[in-house]
Amino acid sequence: MGELIHSVARSIRFVDDAAVAKETKLGSIEEIGKDDDHDETYLVSIEEVVEPLELLLPEIKSKTALAKQHAKMYHDSLSLDESSSLALYSMEWEPHAECLYVVLNATLRSENRANLTPWYLYLKLIITALSRLPSVHMTVYRGIQLDLSKSYPKGTTFTWWSFSSCTASVDVLQSSMSTIGARTLFAIECLSGKDIQHHSLYPNEQEILLNAGIRFQVTAHFQPSNDLHIIQLKQLEQPSSRIRPLTVVPRTATKQAE
Repeated sequence: MGELIHSVARSIRFVDDAAVAKETKLGSIEEIGKDDDHDETYLVSIEEVVEPLELLLPEIKSKTALAKQHAKMYHDSLSLDESSSLALYSMEWEPHAECLYVVLNATLRSENRANLTPWYLYLKLIITALSRLPSVHMTVYRGIQLDLSKSYPKGTTFTWWSFSSCTASVDVLQSSMSTIGARTLFAIECLSGKDIQHHSLYPNEQEILLNAGIRFQVTAHFQPSNDLHIIQLKQLEQPSSRIRPLTVVPRTATKQAE
């Protein structure tokens, strides 16, 4: 069984390699929700949503059970399944390469849209969950253990095609990053961040999740020390024009129509 990571210090969602791959030749996430065959989708449980992922993620069933257990206490205005999708996304376990967010984001950054097929129901559910949370306009932070200063010239625009876990706390980010070697810290002025703190298993991380397919502009560069680069970003647009939330057709309504 994969070991669930509880320590904030070991959390690396805020310092993964998403920032390395800024663009992709195939804007695969733009097409999610535009398939006529899936314009209307039944509201299914989180257990049904993750069934197509079992071959990709060996621990997904047990982790889904943990996520749903957490969501029963903290789902707030979201449905139990919507909150579970957020808890599952934020969850970290060993081996790290088999965490849901790691595999999902790598797939979103790939150029083969067919790889998204088993993720369709999960994407629909988490996008719907995010659409039902209020947007926050604030500065958030994420980083990477690389010097990316030359990859992000001031004034350039780019798209991050994967979901981006950020934190509202610089202290949380610093606890997740090494203090030795090259590193880049992104200070991001977001327009549509989603506060998932109460849906995450790690509420102290103050996680703000940015949707996939958001476009940014580089507004400033700082280098406070030899190994540390700070890049300031500004979100340019809302993601709603790129990704549509789930249109739910209740099962009972369908049965009455038959």
